[in-house]
Amino acid sequence: MFPKRLFEDKDRLDEFLHKIFSLIIDWGTVKYSNEKNHNNGLDASNFLKQDKNYYGILKDYWNIALKEKVISIFQETEQQLD
Repeated sequence: MFPKRLFEDKDRLDEFLHKIFSLIIDWGTVKYSNEKNHNNGLDASNFLKQDKNYYGILKDYWNIALKEKVISIFQETEQQLD
């Protein structure tokens, strides 16, 4: 759960969300590349417009790449709030 004070500092919240979504999008390019190898008709401009692809990114990369970095971003943000 996010601390209430994070929501009270809109600039810090925006920065936090930007970091999290940027991380997910970065791994989205990896997922897109992997899926493009199996589906030549896949369109890059529409790949991240579909919710199912975000769920796939989280499912496929949470334990191997995202979890630790998200925790780190959260801890860094929490320290900045103190």
